[in-house]
Amino acid sequence: MTLRVLLRSGLLLSAVVFAYPLPAQTTAPAFVRSGNAKYRQADWDGAIADYSQAIVLDAKNADAFYYRGNARRSKGDQDGAIADYNQAITLNPGNPAIYFDRGNARKDKGDCAGAIDDYSQTLALDLKNAPAYLGRGNAKLELRDLDGAIADFTKAIEFDSTVAFAFLNRGAAEFDKGDVDGALADLNQTLKLSPTLPAANYSRGRIKQAKGDVDGAIADYTEAIRLFPGYALAYNNRGNLKEKKGDGDGAMADYDSAIALDPKLVMAYNNRGNARKTAGDTDGALEDYEKAISLDPKYSMGYISRGRLREEAGNRDGALSDFNTAITLNPNALAFYYRGNLRRAQGNLDNAIADYSVAIKLDQKYVSAYNNRGLARNAKGDLTGALADYSQAITLDPKNAPAYNNRGNVKKSKGDLDGALADYELTIQLDPKNLDAYTNRGNIRMARGDLAGAATDFTAVIALNPAYGPAYFSRGYIRERNGDHDGAIADYNRAIELDPQKTSAYNNRGLAKMAKADWSGAIIDFGSAIEFSPKDVNLYLRRGFCRQNTGDAAGAIADFSKAIDLDPKNGATYAHRANAKVATGDFDGAVADYNQSLQIRSTPTDQTLYVRFLLAVTLRRESKDDVTAGLPKALSEQAAGWPKTVGRYLIGDFPEADFLAAAASGEPEAVRGQQCEALFYSGMTHLLKNDLPAARALFTQCLDTKETSFTEYLLAHTELSRLDVGK
Repeated sequence: MTLRVLLRSGLLLSAVVFAYPLPAQTTAPAFVRSGNAKYRQADWDGAIADYSQAIVLDAKNADAFYYRGNARRSKGDQDGAIADYNQAITLNPGNPAIYFDRGNARKDKGDCAGAIDDYSQTLALDLKNAPAYLGRGNAKLELRDLDGAIADFTKAIEFDSTVAFAFLNRGAAEFDKGDVDGALADLNQTLKLSPTLPAANYSRGRIKQAKGDVDGAIADYTEAIRLFPGYALAYNNRGNLKEKKGDGDGAMADYDSAIALDPKLVMAYNNRGNARKTAGDTDGALEDYEKAISLDPKYSMGYISRGRLREEAGNRDGALSDFNTAITLNPNALAFYYRGNLRRAQGNLDNAIADYSVAIKLDQKYVSAYNNRGLARNAKGDLTGALADYSQAITLDPKNAPAYNNRGNVKKSKGDLDGALADYELTIQLDPKNLDAYTNRGNIRMARGDLAGAATDFTAVIALNPAYGPAYFSRGYIRERNGDHDGAIADYNRAIELDPQKTSAYNNRGLAKMAKADWSGAIIDFGSAIEFSPKDVNLYLRRGFCRQNTGDAAGAIADFSKAIDLDPKNGATYAHRANAKVATGDFDGAVADYNQSLQIRSTPTDQTLYVRFLLAVTLRRESKDDVTAGLPKALSEQAAGWPKTVGRYLIGDFPEADFLAAAASGEPEAVRGQQCEALFYSGMTHLLKNDLPAARALFTQCLDTKETSFTEYLLAHTELSRLDVGK
């Protein structure tokens, strides 16, 4: 070394004489010792200067290169550190510490593969080096070699069971593998070894959160915050749990704190956006999602969240664009799932199924993806595929109430009503507030004739949601079936109040009013129903029947004619119009309509036989031959029973006294109807004989039967009115 160099070195050393004493001897070891002293005081530049001077004095001093590498790494100069470690290894290849620290530098640079090589070389020289196992495990963990990481952390613990970070990091690897219980055990041990380690409390909070222990997780996050008040991630995660518990204000406060501590914490903006959306602040939510995206344009979750918000706002194109971007950035299960939901809502079932299938491929335990793929398959008519998806969702999550309900729907569609009922029962056990399950079970019970059970289910739905109109409608139907007309009307009133355009509710309320002989009220209801369903033939028929009962035969004829216009091949409608024409005295028109009814309905039935009865009576009152009614032939083909008895009376083959006696016998529920018919036809016989007092008496008795739904009752009322006019 030249004198000039030595002097220059002396000048350099003199610059720090006030902080550190000069080495006793200007030798390489002395400068190394001086550098170490400065290193211990975190004077990285001073230490580097001394180590450099040592190297100038002795270019083969491995320690000087090694220690200078450490100082450079402490300053953040990883490249300089690695260069020094390389030289130190060249000079002293048997020192495991140099490989270890070079591994640390490489890992700090993100070169995990290179770090693993160095840690492995360290262990080749020192098999029981716990820090080397720990370092290699950390590098493997970053490379997602979870099994390798766990094995290394386990080795580190084997050689030094007091290292808290070995348990902490093994717990992290186990958690990522899905071994939640193993992870929790490791974190518990970490906190035994180091109770004041904020990261350990935070990590255990994540594990408890995954196990569903919300309160335990909140407690751990709270402790992490107490130990380290600047722990933004702990605030963020605690906010998630508060939101889950319904504490929206608490969640918002935690997200605000996380953002204040770390204004670039993207996930905190996204989560606060979710909380704002839940609170109805869609503008604030959008602002947060867009802030997250602006901070990190590659943050896929921000696009997913904004996409969901856009979909709910009806902006499906914008939502689809966001989901597509999320998939491009990070093709994860969640992004495909939400795009699948959007496509299903758009009716694009094939692509929705494709998206759900990708989501399932990426996450084979994605319960919601199986459930929603089942919904899409069911909508396509693939009941077998839907059933398989719902069953898999239940296998993965046996407490998933919606999956049982959906599977019940498929079983119902396949005709397996017992299986469907069993699934609805399980749904209700798991979720006693599941409206769909009560409704579905009620519908099956109603279809099976278990009206009491069905009414109980619909009443339960109403108790859970008094504004759910379909439950009132269904309970009203049951009450009507049970003869509780007033109760039925009350339920239909509420159903209409909740859905003023529900045609079937007006129709059914009209039917209940008909049963109470409230003809005017029924006419109004059928009229309202017609406004919403102007092509429903039955509505005109029912209103026509009610109009005839109020004496508005012309209005009845208009309604029946409209029904015929809508369905010219409905033979029953011609018969109804014929009855109304009888009321107006248009007997020829009535005969024409009866004949048209029989021409359309050529196959003999009980209904067509009664049309022949009325045709025969109408022809007789016009003093015309009733041969065209074809009664003898029709009766010869008719099986024994009450209709044939009526026909025999009309052709004179059964005495009136016997006829009336026969009407009074038989099943109790049928007797009044039989009497209504017998009294009318007997009354008509006397009317045609001009025996008006007897006719009046028989018609009056017919009305006393209260069988208001019978045509004969209606016609008896008409004839009595005609007799009253003729007084």
